[in-house]
Amino acid sequence: LLLGVVLFGGGLSYLAQFAGVESWMSATGEAVFQKHEYWRAWTTLFAHGDHSHLLSNAMLFLPLTYLLTGYFSLWFFPVLALILGGVINLIVLETLPPNVTLLGISGVVYWMGASWLTLYILIERRTSLRKKFAIALFLSLMVFIPETYKPEVSYLSHFVGWVFGILSDLGYYLIHRKTFQKAEVFTELPAD
Repeated sequence: LLLGVVLFGGGLSYLAQFAGVESWMSATGEAVFQKHEYWRAWTTLFAHGDHSHLLSNAMLFLPLTYLLTGYFSLWFFPVLALILGGVINLIVLETLPPNVTLLGISGVVYWMGASWLTLYILIERRTSLRKKFAIALFLSLMVFIPETYKPEVSYLSHFVGWVFGILSDLGYYLIHRKTFQKAEVFTELPAD
């Protein structure tokens, strides 16, 4: 909830250009790599181009926040997510022209979606692997593939976030696999 408030507060402050926040929240390759203002890779997570950008991120960010914090540790989300969000932005900024501005938390949102679906596939044991992949693919196509192309959107942020979500969660699962397995509860049903 608190992170959602920060997302909205930062996004709305940026949109309203409140107290000059736009001068230090946004990130460009020039500011980050030439002026060595690396912190911008993280502050730009909370800046958004317009109200629809902020709302589209919030539509997935808020429910995924609830799920990830409810099932996993706060170190996993939001700490790991925000650290990787800045790293994702650094990778994307490296590919953009130096004066192009990168805004938003879309890379983190896609990391969150890939994280949830990857851990679902790895942890859920009551469903066959084939069915889990089908569910994950269906949800990915329905929720995370955009309906239309918009030239102002950084689809590379989405892609890098998605890949980081899969890779980081494979590592997370391997580290915590025994904990997940200990949490499983098996119920013996009486024979008829």
